Amino acid sequence: YQRRVHGQRRDEIAKLLETNEDNTDQEELNKELDDIRLLLGKEENIIIKMLHERKEKVQNMKLEKEEASHREKVLVEVTEMAKEWLRDVSCKKGFSKEMASESGGGIFTFGSYRLGVHGPDADLDTVLVAPVHIEREHFFNGKDGVTPFHEILEKHPKVTDIQPVPDAYVPVVKCVFDGIHMDLLFARLAHKKIDPQCFNTLEDKHLSGVDEQTQRSLNGTRVADKILQLVPNLDTFRIVLRCIKIWAKQRAVYGNVYGYPGGVSWAILVARVCQLYPKALPAIIVCKFFQFYSLWKWPNPILLDTITHLRFGFKVWDSKNDPKDRKDVAPVITPCYPSMNSTYNISKATLEQLQEEWRRGQLICEDIVNNKKDNWKDLWERSDFFKRYTNYLQIYLSADNEPDYLRWQGFVESKLRQLVLKLELIPDLTICVYPKCFRPPPSEKKPLVDGQSLLSEGYWFYGLKMINGTKRTVDLAPIVEEWRDFLYHIILSPYPRSTPFPRTLAMHEPIITPIRKKMIPPWIFKIPIDPISPTSDVNPSFENNTDEEPPLKKPKLDGEDPQLKLQNGINHEKVENDTTQPTTQDAP
Repeated sequence: YQRRVHGQRRDEIAKLLETNEDNTDQEELNKELDDIRLLLGKEENIIIKMLHERKEKVQNMKLEKEEASHREKVLVEVTEMAKEWLRDVSCKKGFSKEMASESGGGIFTFGSYRLGVHGPDADLDTVLVAPVHIEREHFFNGKDGVTPFHEILEKHPKVTDIQPVPDAYVPVVKCVFDGIHMDLLFARLAHKKIDPQCFNTLEDKHLSGVDEQTQRSLNGTRVADKILQLVPNLDTFRIVLRCIKIWAKQRAVYGNVYGYPGGVSWAILVARVCQLYPKALPAIIVCKFFQFYSLWKWPNPILLDTITHLRFGFKVWDSKNDPKDRKDVAPVITPCYPSMNSTYNISKATLEQLQEEWRRGQLICEDIVNNKKDNWKDLWERSDFFKRYTNYLQIYLSADNEPDYLRWQGFVESKLRQLVLKLELIPDLTICVYPKCFRPPPSEKKPLVDGQSLLSEGYWFYGLKMINGTKRTVDLAPIVEEWRDFLYHIILSPYPRSTPFPRTLAMHEPIITPIRKKMIPPWIFKIPIDPISPTSDVNPSFENNTDEEPPLKKPKLDGEDPQLKLQNGINHEKVENDTTQPTTQDAP
């Protein structure tokens, strides 16, 4: 519109200059004409930019629609395969075809997909709900001549990377279906018939007569449905949750296995603020989110609904009567029976990091509200983890091949939290956990002994700093050795009713090394930062490893910016104080 108005004024001035024989006001007209031409040029650039952005937005919307349609097709295909398998199992159990069809069962979703906040790379979390005559053994291992469901998936041309994990805390089949990563759980209910069209996951009666594994498998979809039921405005909730999840990933405070809130926990945290401000706009709720949690007095729990105690025999979170629950640092309680703490992995170190990020978010939001900032980009600025500390603890893990490495990484990753808990016991030491396993590019990988193959490797980093300029020496070696002993005790003597972790000779000893900032591998700064780890829980076990154990590198810490000393056998090497910055400007 402005361009059209300015264009009309330009034409008027041009006519005036042609008809103005006395040259009166010609200088002013020429000046105005030059100004209008300058404005027209700027407006043209703005219009080109707007058209480009609109085209980009249309393309992104098209891609989102295609991706959503693709997920729906995958879900429909998996549902049909599941129904066919359920009918086949029922027939082999002696049911007629009509009775097998009537017994029902089906696939239900949970997680980010169920909440409506999934991204293009998010997993598709599903649970297969089956009637009472179909057992977990049928699903995972095959029984009574039944083909296990993962073998049915293996025959499908679009399915790859199938990994059944029947002995996990929540038994699961992992796979990639036509490019979509899927987690498929199994829940056996005490019902003879299950109609997926009428089945309401929130009805507590479905938990009657089921075992712990079924209750855990069904819990995901129950929690997601309850959250959606309790928030006052779904659209606002989804917008704010997307915003907070992006913020948490960028600021490196996302990931349950590392001691930060996971997807469900962030959803509950956002839902609570939405309940407190039911009619507020999304931008206001984002500001209130940071204000609320920067002032919250932990360990008071975050609750969306009252905790209910039913007579189904499942443990309910109760900090008043259960000493174990009383030790939780920052409890975020799931809103349906049986209520449990979704953030039991949070430690004092990770809570301190969360509180620091909440306070930072609050200050940025206050500046936006007070018109000191005109956009939100500072809120989503990437974490300065690799600039913030002078000293780091590096955990290096490797294996001779990729399948063994992924199993080994999943096991070790789930035990790193115990190392943090032990480090927390050191007075005046601050630990910051970066929630990502860094995988080196092929050009940076180390070769195997044969010189032809490359090791599969991964790195984790913890930032270390002494509080308030404390100057003293701290020997970390006993803590590192204690964690190693804990790791191998779990392998050799697993928990009751758990399967030993199948450690092979290809899985190498973890190496824990203290490093200075300048010693961080340069390729780390060139990797796009995505704090979410691709691995998840795998079942634990062990085979004796006859490989030579790498020497334990014993770290020591002293000074305000602590010096780190390495002790390896008889040789001692001192690393001098160094404040060298990373050599690249692209540090995450």
